[in-house]
Amino acid sequence: MKTNSILLLLIVVNCFFSCDKNYHDDLMKNVLGIDNLDFKILCSYEDLSIQGEGLSVFVYSLKENDVKNILGEGIYNYPSKTTYRKTWYVSKWKSMPIDDLDKGLYRHSIASYEFNENGCLINHDLNNLIMDTNNYYATFYYDDNKQEPLSVELFILNIKESKMYYISNKT
Repeated sequence: MKTNSILLLLIVVNCFFSCDKNYHDDLMKNVLGIDNLDFKILCSYEDLSIQGEGLSVFVYSLKENDVKNILGEGIYNYPSKTTYRKTWYVSKWKSMPIDDLDKGLYRHSIASYEFNENGCLINHDLNNLIMDTNNYYATFYYDDNKQEPLSVELFILNIKESKMYYISNKT
């Protein structure tokens, strides 16, 4: 009986990690346009309510050659909508700094990111990321009010360090 319980626990844990890996694989494909991208999650933070509202942050490490391929593969055609985001708006990849017209989209996500004391978030200087003209940004957002959207998923591609930041703020 104990062996069955341990086996069941191992199966559940494996399913959980497999589903999580599939989520991030799909996200990378839809956001960067490359299938089977080799990445590592450097850190993550989630502060979500039962309804799924709140802040999520993931910092991914990418291979330098993959970043060069991303830039050469027509990054400006991405991100692409998924079925899940079919009613969301998309802001395709643009170079930094963030356009004045787009700042409303990012204000809430960036403020939440900067003032959070989680170690994952403190170790990355967002102000430098959004001012570096070598970096790129893109978003999915819900609601047609760009100045005060209901939900924003912000992506920042840091070329120099081969990292991608994913900041999701859902209300």
